Amino acid sequence: MTSLLALLLRLVLLGVFTFGFVVLFEHGTKDYVQNVTVDAKKLQAWAEKKAGRTVDEPASPVPTPSAPEPSPVATPQQVPQPSVPPVSAPESSAPPATPDPAAASSGPPAAWQDLQSKPIGGEADSKPSQ
Repeated sequence: MTSLLALLLRLVLLGVFTFGFVVLFEHGTKDYVQNVTVDAKKLQAWAEKKAGRTVDEPASPVPTPSAPEPSPVATPQQVPQPSVPPVSAPESSAPPATPDPAAASSGPPAAWQDLQSKPIGGEADSKPSQ
């Protein structure tokens, strides 16, 4: 029983210290106490929203009947249809280009061969630093 109470105490302390750290991290040290109260109210409102009630509502919710509101979403009859015909890709009479097998086996491009002959960094690496 005492280990359960110790675990519960540790979890509560973890929550309190985590909340305090988050407030400190988000707002800084200026007006820390005021920021703690503001964030505590935000946390309370979030918890009550998750529980299904708002801050101003009483603890026992009483359903109030209300008329269903009309949907602001347009129905298919209200949406105008475009009168522009769809555009298709132009048909080409030329066959698709095939790569030249002789060019593919000739080695790397000329720009790469030029790079292979230069040292990395160019002339800046060949001068000694002073």
